[in-house]
Amino acid sequence: MKFPIPRLLAGLILLSAFSLVQAQELSYEVAVSEQSRAQFDAAARTALSSAIVDKAGTRAALERPSVREALQRPADFVESYAYRELSSAAAVLRMLTTAEVRDTGNARYVLSLSLSPVAVDAALGETDRPVASAAVESSTLFWIVVEEAGQARLLGGDDDLQKQDQLKAVAAGRGVTAVLPVLDLQDRQALSVADVRGGFADKILAASARYGTDSVVTGVISSRSGQLWTSNWRRYSEQGGGRFSHTAADLGGVFNQALSWISQTALASDASRPALMQSSVGSRIWVANVRSVDVYVRISDLLGGIPGAQSAQIILLGNGGALFEIKPRLSETQLASALARAPWLRQSLPVGDPALNSDGPGSADLFYEYGG
Repeated sequence: MKFPIPRLLAGLILLSAFSLVQAQELSYEVAVSEQSRAQFDAAARTALSSAIVDKAGTRAALERPSVREALQRPADFVESYAYRELSSAAAVLRMLTTAEVRDTGNARYVLSLSLSPVAVDAALGETDRPVASAAVESSTLFWIVVEEAGQARLLGGDDDLQKQDQLKAVAAGRGVTAVLPVLDLQDRQALSVADVRGGFADKILAASARYGTDSVVTGVISSRSGQLWTSNWRRYSEQGGGRFSHTAADLGGVFNQALSWISQTALASDASRPALMQSSVGSRIWVANVRSVDVYVRISDLLGGIPGAQSAQIILLGNGGALFEIKPRLSETQLASALARAPWLRQSLPVGDPALNSDGPGSADLFYEYGG
């Protein structure tokens, strides 16, 4: 491998230095009344409009000719999607809705949509930022655990060549050369399914050294009753790493989102593009009742996994709570929707006075209380 194996210090958790690099993924949840093509298009248009406003920072962007044309074909911007039944009527308040649902209140399903960041940038006229370029690693080693039909196995060697070819084709389209392990005796003695699942970086990097790739990615992909694929990914490189989770209707959607994340994360860590990680002020969230390291870790993992977040850091500890900052700045609607999935966080009333302390609890955009 081209980068040195880091020395892992077990138990060293520096709360002020939590930073989880994430993909610039554009994921939204939209309440719909039925699983029809008309409602799908309406939901995709709603999500695309939100993505345009979130990225441009102004609703005026919706009037650009290229954007207005894009909103006529919103389905073209959807990389993957999945339906689920609405858990409660109150949940609708925390997500986007189609016009039909707003007019009738008849929400029955939640449609989760992941949009292509590249296509949205093109609609905004921001095509000068390439996805596949010299900033993206030329080669990435993949250690992937496939959980299917009650069994778990590492992908590589002569196993499941169709999945291997599918991954390599998607990677090539993103400017990444995918390398899969040969899974010979040396590989199998060095690394197991349990090691990849557990994210044991020292063993993963040691087993990867023989391949000499620019970065290493591990993944655990699981088929749920043949209907949905869930995936969890970790990336290791000389510039840093990150974690990413995703659910898609098929394996192609899983690979597409994973490679989009890998490409975008590689760009974000490129030293020639520091502005991607250094916006002035991000979104701030105050969480009360944070009184142990385990709680800090739990909340940091949650915030670092929010779609669109590139980093999540604790910037203040005290007064029985913690102030987190997420960069780049995200919309409050998107943040509230993501945090609503954690039953151990409850939204609370604002605390503190931002006029008295610009870096204190009062500077938060949203306020929560830990109740795990």
